[in-house]
Amino acid sequence: MRAFIKGFEIWAPRSNSLDLELVSCSYDGLEGFESASRGQVFNYGQGLPGRAWELGHPVLMKSDDTYFRRGD
Repeated sequence: MRAFIKGFEIWAPRSNSLDLELVSCSYDGLEGFESASRGQVFNYGQGLPGRAWELGHPVLMKSDDTYFRRGD
C-alpha cells in the first residue's frame, strides 16, 4: 500500500508575524526537499505555506500547483 502523504511541514509566523518559518517537518526519503526548505521564509499568500496561511487551512499539493516555489 502506497502512503498518501510522503512528507509534511509545519510553518509558523515569526515573532514579527509578517512571514513564516519552518518549525517542524518529516520528509521520509525526500532529503533534497528538506535542504531546499531549510532557511526559506514565506510571506502571507506566498508559496504553499503562505497560501495555507491565507486560506486558513492545510493545503495538499498537486503536481500542477504553480505557486509552489521549491518545485525545482
